[in-house]
Amino acid sequence: MVEFALIVPIFLFLMLIAIDFGRVFFSYIEVNNSAREGAAFGAANPTVLVGVNSITSHALQETNVQGQGGENAITVTAVCADPSGTALPGGCADAPGGSGIGNSITVNVVEPFNFLTPVIGGFFNNSFRIRASASSAVLSLAASGGDTPGQCIVGPTAMFTVTISDRTVNMDANTSSPTTGLCAISGYNWTVGDGTILPIEVVNRTASYTYAADGVYTITLQVTNPAADATTTQTITIGTPVPSPSPAPSPAPSPAPSPAPSPAPSPSPGSVCNFVPTFTWAFTGSGNGNKQHEMTFYGAYTGQPAPASWSWTFGDGTTGAGQTDSNRYSSAETRTVTMTIKTGSCQQTVSHQVTVP
Repeated sequence: MVEFALIVPIFLFLMLIAIDFGRVFFSYIEVNNSAREGAAFGAANPTVLVGVNSITSHALQETNVQGQGGENAITVTAVCADPSGTALPGGCADAPGGSGIGNSITVNVVEPFNFLTPVIGGFFNNSFRIRASASSAVLSLAASGGDTPGQCIVGPTAMFTVTISDRTVNMDANTSSPTTGLCAISGYNWTVGDGTILPIEVVNRTASYTYAADGVYTITLQVTNPAADATTTQTITIGTPVPSPSPAPSPAPSPAPSPAPSPAPSPSPGSVCNFVPTFTWAFTGSGNGNKQHEMTFYGAYTGQPAPASWSWTFGDGTTGAGQTDSNRYSSAETRTVTMTIKTGSCQQTVSHQVTVP
């Protein structure tokens, strides 16, 4: 009992130290997250950092959610620099520029921390500081040493060519424009008519795809730049599609008179409905501004006949048309989106629940 009584205070002291440093590590993660959040916001909005009030507000969204005892008010500073690392003379107000990329923003966050264990606090002279830093490239803006900000107001032009070998299709969007300057295309999204979306890197603008079955498919290319997006389509034939069944020819009438034939049954309206609709979707909003909650939907089908019309209901009271369409939702939410394709009296519908970021 005497030995236990001697060991207990030491054990409790070590446990308290472990708890204290666990709290330090937890707060360190918070401070790092707040620096990243501030850098992400500042990258898209460098010119609003007057007194870094806005970036501080975003950083506090991270540190305040799971704050704990011992944490104190954070201090946030932001530095904008050109590609060589030299601070811009006008600060972050000069971060936008002409044509090119390279300016960056660095956010530094400092938070004083108080230990529960008095002895541990004394080791740091009761002035322990948690520090974190995060950097990001200034988005859609250029490295020009603080020139007048450029602004892209002209949308892109979507064009592409295809070459077919057996069931493999090679798609080339190098004819889309522009590919340089402030309005250069930043994204190429392909749908190949069977429900598959191909994300293509901006550096090559080409893609290949092998179809699983013969048929008629519609390839859609969507290109995006800072001003808008544009879409174009091409219909291709893979292999030899199975033709729609034709009625057998009627036998030739005999020359001899015959009783008046009975009326032939009326054919059923429209053609055989054996197409199956599918659609996929992607978040195409920029995360801020006018396109914050925009989703783009890509329709596709298998089977015959080819749809003559495409229609959409986006679940928020709005509708659309066309094989590819976009909808800008008012907030992050989950909606039931329905696509209907129709040819003559043939009509098929498919629905999916879509989560909007």
